[in-house]
Formats: sequence, structure tokens, C-alpha cells
Amino acid sequence: MANRKSNYPNAQQVVAAPGEVGELVFHMEELRKINRPETDDELESRIKWFFEWCTENDIRPGVELLALALGRTRQGLWTMQQRGDRRGQLIIMAKQIIAALLEQWGMTGKINPAALCFLMKNNFGYQDNVQIQIEPRKMLEATRSPEEIEAMMSRIEEDIPID
Repeated sequence: MANRKSNYPNAQQVVAAPGEVGELVFHMEELRKINRPETDDELESRIKWFFEWCTENDIRPGVELLALALGRTRQGLWTMQQRGDRRGQLIIMAKQIIAALLEQWGMTGKINPAALCFLMKNNFGYQDNVQIQIEPRKMLEATRSPEEIEAMMSRIEEDIPID
């Protein structure tokens, strides 16, 4: 029996009803067999189909699943997104839908907060950091010339008693 209360993630196992794993594997295999969309229009159509497919099959959409439906890896999806062309914009908007869904599930307590943090950081660029930037108000400037400093040093030497 799985240790469901362990603090060690590798000791925990997925809680799945009988037949649930087989059904998900069947659906993943269904996506894997689809040809990769080649044109921008095919990509747009496939993304629309993907979200409809998730709705019909009651499967939560995710970035990995989107990548599978598009015949890509998550890294391939990211590379396509970085191009800045229409394909990149299509991927950005598809991922934005997934991010919005995750946000809603997180705010309504339907997803584990740790899982939500991981997914948002890993797939959508969220970060846990605070940046503190210190800028001096006034740049340090010499207030005395080298000659003035030298004269001051000689007066100090005169004032210090030597035993």
C-alpha cells in the first residue's frame, strides 16, 4: 500500500480509481498518433480541437498534453513560442488559457498549492524572488583637491606628539 501521508514525494503514489490510468493512457496514445500540424492554419485548428477534446473527455489541459497534441515536446513548444511569428502567438495564447485555468483551480483550492507553484514556474515563467536595487542618490565626489589633502596631512602630523 502506498504511503499517502509521507513528506517524501517519491514515496507517494498517484491516487487513481480502477481503470483511470488505463483510460488516460488510451487518451495519451490517441494524441500521440495524430500527425503534427504543419501550417499556421493547421496549428490554429489543432489547438482549438485540443481544448474541445479536453472538454469532451473531461481531461484537464496542460502544457505537456498540448505539446503531445501538437506532435512536439515541451521544449519544442517553447522554441516555437520564441519565434515571435503567428505560430509563436498561437502557442502563447494556448498556454495562456492553460495558465488561466491553473490560476482559477489554484484560487478555488482545486489544485495542490505546491503543484500550482511548480507548474506556474516551470511553464509560465513565474518566480519566487525579490529584487532590491540600490542606487546612490549622489555620486561620491572629491570635496578637496590633492594639494588640500596634503596640507591637511602635514598639519595633522605636526599636531601628533612623537614620544
